[in-house]
Amino acid sequence: MTYTKLGPRALDYTLCQYGVSRNIFRGPRKFFCEPYIACLGGSEKFGQSVPAPFPILTERLIGQTVVNLGVTHAGPDLYLKDEAVIDIAQNAQFCVLQVMGAHNMSNPYYKVHPRRNDRFIKALPALVDIFPEVDFTDFHYTKHLLHHLNLMDCDRFQLISTALRTTWCDKMKRLLNMINRPTVLLWMQNKSNSFSFDSDPLFITESDISSLNSQVLGISKYRRCSTPTAYSKYQFFDVLDQDCHAEISMRLATDILVHVA
Repeated sequence: MTYTKLGPRALDYTLCQYGVSRNIFRGPRKFFCEPYIACLGGSEKFGQSVPAPFPILTERLIGQTVVNLGVTHAGPDLYLKDEAVIDIAQNAQFCVLQVMGAHNMSNPYYKVHPRRNDRFIKALPALVDIFPEVDFTDFHYTKHLLHHLNLMDCDRFQLISTALRTTWCDKMKRLLNMINRPTVLLWMQNKSNSFSFDSDPLFITESDISSLNSQVLGISKYRRCSTPTAYSKYQFFDVLDQDCHAEISMRLATDILVHVA
């Protein structure tokens, strides 16, 4: 068992793995002897610092197995490169795919770690050409890098953010094609519509999500009751509390039952 501190008590995440996947998921581990629903996504789906994340609560509401395949700081790359998880999704009765930010993925300008998608690995020549004055060895996290570049020159940065959105759309379409199961997108938005580096999902617009409409059954929207809080000046953690997870589960259960019943 794996524990983390939550106030005076330890929180048991019951971490687990599936098949040959090298990714770590929140348990308890599920078995696939009956129809199940697969949930793919990032930190919110994993459920950082809450005893019962919304996949577990959704399972209780609909009376059907829900497999939590959320990974902290995951982007589309994590799933595109994990055949074991794709196999689980392909054999599910139904899938829920969270709308993840566009920063945590490899793109024409930089590479990220294949499993820790928030980790900046290296700048590609196209990025060096745009920002030749930057020493990219100073950066270890994608948000730290992007925040710094935006502060340096927002006009040059616009080239990067546009490419991130284009790459995100392409990768999400590929991921949906690979899953090839009835799927609902879960779109959790900040209360504010204005862009900032603590907004989530980062860089994604309504038009980006609309480009996926033909590949999904629908979009389950949830306006976040909190915003990410910085735990360092480089990163932001999901801070959805247990009440937020309960609200998401009720919304999601309703949307799932419309399509699964």
